[in-house]
Amino acid sequence: MDIENNPWFQRPLLLLCFCLCSWPSLGSDTIAANETLSGNQTLVSSGGNFKLGFFRPGKSSYWYVGILYNKVSVPTVVWVANREKPIFDPLSAQLKISDGNLVIVNGSQSPVWLTNLTSPGSSSVKAVLRDDGNFALMNGPNSSQIIWQSFDHPGNTFLPGAKIGINKRTNTRQLPTSWKNQEDAAPGPFSLQLQPSSEYYIWWNMSKHYWTSGPWDPQARIFSLIPEMRLNYIFNFSYVDNENESYFTYSVYNNSILSRLIMDFTGQKDRFYTLSYMKPPDDPQTSPVGSEKHCEAACSNNCNCTAYAYEGSTCSIWTGDLFSVQQYNPGDSNGKTLYLRLAASEVPDSPKKNNKGIILGSVGAAAVALLVIVLLGAWRWRSRGGWTKSAEGSLLAFGYRDLQAGTKNFSERLGGEGFCSVFKGTLPDSTIVAVKKLESVSKGEKQFRTEVSTIGTIHHMNLVRLRGFCSEGSKKLLVYDYMQNGSLDAHLFSHEPKVLDWNTRYQIALGTARGLTYLHEKCRDCIIHCDLKPKNILLDMEFCPKVAAFGLAKLMGQESSRRRNSDQSDDGKVHFFPTWAAKMLTEGGDLLELLDPRLGRDADMEELTRVCRVACWCVQDEEHDRPSMGQVVLILEGVLDVNMPRIPRSLQVFC
Repeated sequence: MDIENNPWFQRPLLLLCFCLCSWPSLGSDTIAANETLSGNQTLVSSGGNFKLGFFRPGKSSYWYVGILYNKVSVPTVVWVANREKPIFDPLSAQLKISDGNLVIVNGSQSPVWLTNLTSPGSSSVKAVLRDDGNFALMNGPNSSQIIWQSFDHPGNTFLPGAKIGINKRTNTRQLPTSWKNQEDAAPGPFSLQLQPSSEYYIWWNMSKHYWTSGPWDPQARIFSLIPEMRLNYIFNFSYVDNENESYFTYSVYNNSILSRLIMDFTGQKDRFYTLSYMKPPDDPQTSPVGSEKHCEAACSNNCNCTAYAYEGSTCSIWTGDLFSVQQYNPGDSNGKTLYLRLAASEVPDSPKKNNKGIILGSVGAAAVALLVIVLLGAWRWRSRGGWTKSAEGSLLAFGYRDLQAGTKNFSERLGGEGFCSVFKGTLPDSTIVAVKKLESVSKGEKQFRTEVSTIGTIHHMNLVRLRGFCSEGSKKLLVYDYMQNGSLDAHLFSHEPKVLDWNTRYQIALGTARGLTYLHEKCRDCIIHCDLKPKNILLDMEFCPKVAAFGLAKLMGQESSRRRNSDQSDDGKVHFFPTWAAKMLTEGGDLLELLDPRLGRDADMEELTRVCRVACWCVQDEEHDRPSMGQVVLILEGVLDVNMPRIPRSLQVFC
């Protein structure tokens, strides 16, 4: 094998030569069954991207066997074998194959780490460092069968081609875990785990839920709470779910790019880089706040926030791409301090002028490129004779005549209520949309556009997406994605022969709860729906539920919305199910009697019991007894147990 000079070793030359003479010859990327690796020997992958050997992080006295980038000047670790048991003398320690297992032994030949295979391979076993960073133990004819690999045992780093998920047959998981600190590779407090709901949680000490990715959206190919995955031209993301396994993986379109995702030991996902004497972009979202910290928190809690500025008591927030950013000369009174949001790993501990130049250059270059794309797109659109429209943040501002033409003069009505009507329409690119006409909007023009822009930043796979709007005098319209399967009430109360089965109904309930959880707990400002009912739950082609009409209370005015909601709600229907569910639960009745008769008593009893119990808890008299929507989701997922509820006083009269 090739022997590299390792910068971490400073040993007497004579001792080093003696040790080298005693080592057998190894292949450059391979350890065979009769070979060992020790001291400053390394394996180097066939393409030269990675190396494996003994290393110590920083000034630590601990030594580990790990995989590092080979062509990066700064030692960058991507995997560690003996995380929990470091060694102190790399010259006397060895990595070798023993009885078909990879094993690290210390100077006294005691095992420090091993692969612990219960059915080890034959004497033809060998370990190969691949050029994707995977260290694989191989067996069988021509040593082609992988019997163990480092990709199945990730540390704090997720490389392209690796998986994070669960093997359903063996019930084993890939669980990336942070280091304790930058010089101690032992498992730290933060770990990433796949949940049954196809979303990832970051856990603190495996006890406290710290962050979630949101469920995977197969159409958009992103996790619903990471909308920035859309702004991607480097990675190819994919999520696989079959009878054998569920996992997330990614690759890079350009294999010359080195990429890694890190579980940082600080738990920080984003930090802010300070840019002084700046001319910020135009048209920020502004609001009065008490301090700069409150302004930073407002940006942090908004997934789409790119930067913020705080001056006096005014907080300015920008979402999406930043255009027209300029830097004034130092000391210029026109300059403001702009805080640019970056991943924590991209923010230097001690900002320097050259770093600032790189960041400004990146933002400026990206702005120019995006501007060219926008201009080209606008030219192509107009050359087709398309509609006249303008951008309002991430939304499109349509003209009234254009929407009138696209809906054939509002001829195909999909539904609606007293304060709005919904019509089917078609955009020039043949995209089908739903156009909602609002009546008696109390907001002024500027306030209406502000509220619409806020709603437009809300993205979740279980919320109907707002595409654009129209605001011309008293004419106020909203343009949404069209849902092929209509509203839930059309399926629940229709006499069509095709009936939604139990599993579909349960997934609709779960998806609806996830959408409400996002509105309640994940948005910058908590959004209460005020009018949730089957008519406002829409279903796409795959019967994935999308909560509609959220945010309308703010657009229409609180009093107007409250009056209309109270006029149209049916308390009898709302309380019927929890009333009978409470009665059945407390008296030991047959819960299947609560089912739609068309289901023929075909339901999962465990799921039905969960639904009945959580329904009763949600209508408890005291607010502190009712679960949050986040807790409702965990209950429906089966992650959180739910006890037998008591019958609320307000329902006892019905029982």
